[in-house]
Amino acid sequence: MLSSQILRSITKIFQHPVAQARVSVLPINTGFGRTDTLVCSIATLLSRKIAVRKIVITLFVLFTGAVFVPLRAQDMPIPVRIHVALLKKVFSFNRTFQNNPTPKVTIVFTDASTGVKDIALKTFTEIGIPVTAMKLDQALKSLGETDVVYVCPGTESIQKICEDRKILTITGIPALVESGKVAVGIGAEAGKPKVFVNISLARLQKQEISPDLLRIARVFQ
Repeated sequence: MLSSQILRSITKIFQHPVAQARVSVLPINTGFGRTDTLVCSIATLLSRKIAVRKIVITLFVLFTGAVFVPLRAQDMPIPVRIHVALLKKVFSFNRTFQNNPTPKVTIVFTDASTGVKDIALKTFTEIGIPVTAMKLDQALKSLGETDVVYVCPGTESIQKICEDRKILTITGIPALVESGKVAVGIGAEAGKPKVFVNISLARLQKQEISPDLLRIARVFQ
C-alpha cells in the first residue's frame, strides 16, 4: 500500500494550480500475485511541462516495498481470475470434452510468469478444475498426462508438444491465438471479454469446437 506521506505528496501535486484534479484510490490486481494501490488522476492540464513531469513521476512510483514491474495490458487484457473462469465455460463448447466436463489442466510457466501461474492455479482450483503447474523447461522434457495446457507469458514454445500429443492449449494472451501459437484464448473487444479461437490449430490438436462457440468467437484460420 502507498504510505500516507506519499498520498499527501500526490494530493499536493494534483492541487497544483496548473493541474486541477480529482484523486481517487483504487485497488488493482497486478497479475503478479499482489494487490497494490493505484492513484488515478482525472485532470485538466494546462501547457506547463513541469506539472506534467511531476504527475508522471509520481504515478510511476505505484508499488512501494517492491520492485516496479511494468504491466502489459495489451498482452493479457482480461484479468487472470476472470479469463480463467471464462475458459472453464469454453470447455463446455468443446465436444472433445463431452464425456469429461472437468478436464485436467497443466499450467506451464517461467520464473517471470510465476505471479500469473499462482493466480491461475488458485482460480482453477476454486472453480473445480483439476490443475497442476510445471515450469517450461520441465514441461518440454516431460509434460505428463494432461488434457489442457494453460500457456503463461513466455511459454508458447510448448505448442509443438501439445500439437503432437493432441492437447488443447489455452491462454489469456489473445495475440498468441492470433499468431497460431495457442488454440483458444480470452481477449477483449470493445472493452469486453471475447473468446479467441485459432481454428486451424484447434483442429491440429484434434479439438472439436462447437459451432455455437465459433459463431460468437473471434476466429482465426
